[in-house]
Amino acid sequence: MLLVGLVACRMVNPAFDAAGSEGSGSGTSSASSGSDPGTTGAPSEDSGGTAGALCDEGQARCEDECVRTSLNLRHCGGCFQQCPMTAVCIDSACRVDCDPADTVCGETCIDTREDPDNCGECGNACTEGDVCADGVCLAECPAELPNECGGGCVDQQTDRDHCGDCPTVCGAAELCASGQCEPGCPANLELCGTLCTDRSLDADNCGRCGNACDASQLCGEGTCVDNCDAPLLICGDSCIDPRTTRKHCGDCNQACAGQQQCIDGECGCTGDETACGTQCVDTETDFKHCGECGNSCGGGNECIDGACETCEEGLTQCGSKCVDTESDDKHCGECNHNCGSLSCEMGDCL
Repeated sequence: MLLVGLVACRMVNPAFDAAGSEGSGSGTSSASSGSDPGTTGAPSEDSGGTAGALCDEGQARCEDECVRTSLNLRHCGGCFQQCPMTAVCIDSACRVDCDPADTVCGETCIDTREDPDNCGECGNACTEGDVCADGVCLAECPAELPNECGGGCVDQQTDRDHCGDCPTVCGAAELCASGQCEPGCPANLELCGTLCTDRSLDADNCGRCGNACDASQLCGEGTCVDNCDAPLLICGDSCIDPRTTRKHCGDCNQACAGQQQCIDGECGCTGDETACGTQCVDTETDFKHCGECGNSCGGGNECIDGACETCEEGLTQCGSKCVDTESDDKHCGECNHNCGSLSCEMGDCL
C-alpha cells in the first residue's frame, strides 16, 4: 500500500517499496532489472550473488537482483543495508531526508523560513528579541504572518504545524483551514478513509478508494493490471514510471532527496541549480557551495559568480552576503537588524 505521512521529514521508502517484488522492476513481471543488454560487470564478493551472474557497471548483485548500492534504499553501501524511513541513500551512505521546503542544517531538518537560529540559511541567527518571518529577521511579525511561535512567524489559520495555536499539529491526513485541522491531502494525493494515497499506484485503492487489486495483480495508472507495460516498472505491487517518479528514479527504491526531482530517470535539480547533498543550490552565489559543492567561503567573504570574494572595505558580512550596515534596511547598524517599514540611514532606522 502506498501511504504518505505529512511530517517534517518525508517518508521516502514506504512499506510497499520493501514488500512484494524485491527486484528492481521490469517492463513485465518476467523481464530483467532494466540493465542495458551487453553491459556487464563482475558481482562483488560480498554481494550474495551467484557465481557468474553479471550486473551493469556500477551495480552489485544482491541475491537475485542487480542494484546500485550508491543510491538504493534497501541496499545502501552494500547488500541489505537498508536506510531508515526518514533517510535517503546518497553516495552509498544513508543521509537525513527533509521535506523539500526544509533545509538540512548539520543532521537536522530545519524550516529556515521561521527558525530564528537559522533564519533564511543555516547558522544565521536573528538578534535577540527579533523574529524570523519568511527567512528574514524582523522586529515583529508582519501582517501576512501575524502569529509568533517560538521566535518564528506563522499564519495559524493555514499552518499545519501551528493550526489555531502554536502547539497544535494537524495529523498526517489533515490540512489546516481557518485555524482548524480538517481531513485533507496535498494536491497530488487523495483521501481514502484516514489515509492520503496515490490512487494511480495504490493496489488497495486503485483508481478509487476501496478498489483492491487481486493478489496477483498490480496497480498501474489507476487500473488493476497483470503486468506493467514498458517503460513502466514493477516496484512492489505498483507500476511506476522510473523516468519521473521521485521514490523510484531510474529503478526501484532509488529515491531522490530533498529538493531534487526525477528527470529522465536521474535525480537532479531544475534550471541552473546544482545538486549538493540533498539540496539544490546556485553555485554562483551559494556561500557554502561556491563554484562547486562543499567549497565554503570563509568569514569575511561572499560568493560572487562562483568565486569567494573578500568583502570590500566598509562592508560587513551578514550571513552569506557583504552589506553596508550604514544603509542596508535588513542589516541596519548590525546584522539582522531589520528596519521594517522604515529606512536605514547612517546605521539607524528612521
